[in-house]
Amino acid sequence: MAYAVVVDPGAVDSPDVPSYQPHVYGRLDPPVLIPLQMREVDLRVDAAVARAEVTLKARWWVHCVTRSRACDCRVVVPMGHQVVPLTPFPI
Repeated sequence: MAYAVVVDPGAVDSPDVPSYQPHVYGRLDPPVLIPLQMREVDLRVDAAVARAEVTLKARWWVHCVTRSRACDCRVVVPMGHQVVPLTPFPI
Protein backbone atom coordinates (compact mmCIF):
# COMPACT_ATOMS: atom_id res chain seq x y z
CA MET A 1 0.00 0.00 0.00
CA ALA A 2 1.23 3.52 -0.70
CA TYR A 3 0.34 6.63 1.28
CA ALA A 4 0.82 10.36 0.81
CA VAL A 5 2.47 11.73 3.96
CA VAL A 6 0.78 15.10 4.56
CA VAL A 7 2.14 17.49 7.18
CA ASP A 8 0.59 20.73 5.89
CA PRO A 9 -3.22 20.51 5.52
CA GLY A 10 -3.05 23.40 3.02
CA ALA A 11 -1.54 20.94 0.51
CA VAL A 12 -4.73 18.87 0.46
CA ASP A 13 -7.25 19.77 -2.21
CA SER A 14 -10.07 17.31 -1.75
CA PRO A 15 -13.72 18.18 -1.16
CA ASP A 16 -14.18 14.57 0.03
CA VAL A 17 -11.94 15.22 3.04
CA PRO A 18 -13.12 18.49 4.64
CA SER A 19 -11.38 17.84 7.98
CA TYR A 20 -7.95 18.35 6.35
CA GLN A 21 -8.70 21.96 5.34
CA PRO A 22 -6.23 24.55 6.72
CA HIS A 23 -8.85 26.58 8.56
CA VAL A 24 -9.59 23.55 10.78
CA TYR A 25 -6.05 22.48 11.69
CA GLY A 26 -2.75 24.37 11.43
CA ARG A 27 -0.23 21.53 11.07
CA LEU A 28 -0.60 17.82 11.34
CA ASP A 29 1.59 16.15 13.96
CA PRO A 30 1.89 13.23 13.45
CA PRO A 31 1.40 13.55 9.67
CA VAL A 32 -1.74 12.21 8.04
CA LEU A 33 -1.33 9.16 5.80
CA ILE A 34 -3.76 9.31 2.86
CA PRO A 35 -4.03 6.12 0.75
CA LEU A 36 -3.07 6.58 -2.90
CA GLN A 37 -4.80 4.98 -5.86
CA MET A 38 -2.62 2.54 -7.78
CA ARG A 39 -2.60 3.05 -11.56
CA GLU A 40 -0.29 0.26 -12.73
CA VAL A 41 2.04 -2.32 -11.22
CA ASP A 42 4.77 -4.65 -12.49
CA LEU A 43 6.17 -7.34 -10.17
CA ARG A 44 9.20 -9.41 -11.11
CA VAL A 45 10.68 -12.22 -9.00
CA ASP A 46 13.95 -14.00 -9.81
CA ALA A 47 14.42 -16.93 -7.44
CA ALA A 48 17.41 -19.19 -6.90
CA VAL A 49 18.16 -21.90 -4.35
CA ALA A 50 19.08 -19.65 -1.42
CA ARG A 51 17.92 -16.19 -2.47
CA ALA A 52 15.27 -14.26 -4.34
CA GLU A 53 15.38 -10.85 -5.98
CA VAL A 54 12.08 -9.00 -6.06
CA THR A 55 11.55 -5.91 -8.21
CA LEU A 56 8.37 -3.86 -7.97
CA LYS A 57 7.58 -0.98 -10.30
CA ALA A 58 4.35 0.84 -9.61
CA ARG A 59 2.61 4.10 -10.40
CA TRP A 60 0.21 5.75 -7.97
CA TRP A 61 -2.08 8.69 -8.41
CA VAL A 62 -1.68 11.43 -5.81
CA HIS A 63 -5.26 12.63 -6.18
CA CYS A 64 -5.52 14.63 -2.97
CA VAL A 65 -2.48 16.94 -3.11
CA THR A 66 -2.68 20.31 -4.86
CA ARG A 67 -0.64 20.44 -8.09
CA SER A 68 1.54 23.27 -6.83
CA ARG A 69 2.48 21.40 -3.63
CA ALA A 70 4.60 18.34 -2.89
CA CYS A 71 4.53 15.62 -0.26
CA ASP A 72 6.50 12.54 0.66
CA CYS A 73 5.12 9.10 -0.07
CA ARG A 74 5.47 6.03 2.11
CA VAL A 75 5.23 2.45 0.84
CA VAL A 76 4.03 -0.06 3.44
CA VAL A 77 4.71 -3.77 2.99
CA PRO A 78 2.65 -6.06 5.23
CA MET A 79 4.78 -8.75 6.85
CA GLY A 80 3.63 -12.08 8.18
CA HIS A 81 4.53 -13.48 11.57
CA GLN A 82 8.28 -13.28 12.13
CA VAL A 83 10.11 -15.73 14.34
CA VAL A 84 12.98 -14.32 16.38
CA PRO A 85 15.93 -16.74 16.46
CA LEU A 86 16.81 -18.01 19.92
CA THR A 87 20.21 -17.14 21.30
CA PRO A 88 22.08 -19.80 23.26
CA PHE A 89 22.11 -19.39 27.03
CA PRO A 90 25.53 -18.82 28.61
CA ILE A 91 26.71 -21.77 30.68
